[in-house]
Amino acid sequence: MPKSSCSQAPPTSPSGGQPRALAALRLSNLTSVTTSPARQRATIQLCAERLDFALIGEAADLGVSARQTSPFERPSLSSWLRRPQEYSAVVWSHVDRAVRSVAHMDELSATARRRTRPVADGA
Repeated sequence: MPKSSCSQAPPTSPSGGQPRALAALRLSNLTSVTTSPARQRATIQLCAERLDFALIGEAADLGVSARQTSPFERPSLSSWLRRPQEYSAVVWSHVDRAVRSVAHMDELSATARRRTRPVADGA
């Protein structure tokens, strides 16, 4: 799977401009006092800036278990994954926000390779 860290050069955009990226957030247990979504957004923003990505949207799956739910089954992310032509990369704050299962990582990696889309995490 093409993978970027925040210290690597960004991929080239098909149009030759700034690469477009999707911000992806996930939280298993959403409570009224959690600050995790805000922290995830801040980390994603920093990573996108370092990689010179233009964030064009956000998939926020809050209250969704990564152990039990594939990225392709998540309410918000799944619709974006069906439209890969709209972005050049997906950025998570940390790899555990993307997946918690080897099978789900394999599924996500295979899709990224087929579509030549990098996956970046802010860690």
